[in-house]
Amino acid sequence: MEWVLRGGDWFLDLDGAGGSGLYLAARRGPDEGTWRVAAVLAPGEDEREFGEALAGLEVAQDMALKLGIQDLARRHGFSPAPGRPGPEASDEEHLVARLWELLAGLHAG
Repeated sequence: MEWVLRGGDWFLDLDGAGGSGLYLAARRGPDEGTWRVAAVLAPGEDEREFGEALAGLEVAQDMALKLGIQDLARRHGFSPAPGRPGPEASDEEHLVARLWELLAGLHAG
């Protein structure tokens, strides 16, 4: 799972090719050098926007990942705390673990 540049905006596809269209996005803001966060976190949901005029791509990606972690955990009824999900964990719990890994990588590099 990785951020992909499309038309000047950065997208993180959450359910793979042929999935239900879930994603996080860092979209260019209205002013030069600013960004906003957008997300579709449930099948059939309209894109929602968060954060206007965020000061940098890394800030927007950080916010998008944290939003995804919190929202998915809330929707599916599990803790958003970082950790390795067990073998009985849901696909959503595994997805949140991957988002935590991306967040750690964003701050490590």
